[in-house]
Amino acid sequence: MNNHPIHYFIFRLAEQLFAITVSDVERVFRALWVTPIPDSPPLLRGVVNLRGRVLPVFNLHSRLELPEKAVDTTDRLVLLPGQFSCCFFVDHVEGVLSFHKEEIFPPTRFSAHLEQILEGIVQYRQETVLLLPIRHIVHPLLAQTQPLLQGLPA
Repeated sequence: MNNHPIHYFIFRLAEQLFAITVSDVERVFRALWVTPIPDSPPLLRGVVNLRGRVLPVFNLHSRLELPEKAVDTTDRLVLLPGQFSCCFFVDHVEGVLSFHKEEIFPPTRFSAHLEQILEGIVQYRQETVLLLPIRHIVHPLLAQTQPLLQGLPA
């Protein structure tokens, strides 16, 4: 029986706590200038140049149907690792927490859109943390924006 805790990176978007597994985070940066891409959908904020790597920046507010907000200097840019690296902004980084599987409950009482996306919820300091399976969120965004991103340098 595997009773090891799962480590999560906890962050805020529009006053709601969200979490992705720590293994889904390569680095966290201060807010950077994003170069917009003409005629891109609202889900794609644009691209950033991170040490010579041109990466897409996705709009999780839009993807999760949260109220939009302008990027602020206190926001953080989260870089996801892997073959299809990309980034997204978060309003605030809460830190890293560990939860056991028995602490994770099915997502209920949310919009139908969110319930389809979430992998579960946990309670933390009288707040609900929504657990995001980042691959299920990012892969559709990458597929949807691939034609716009093909001409960019790697």
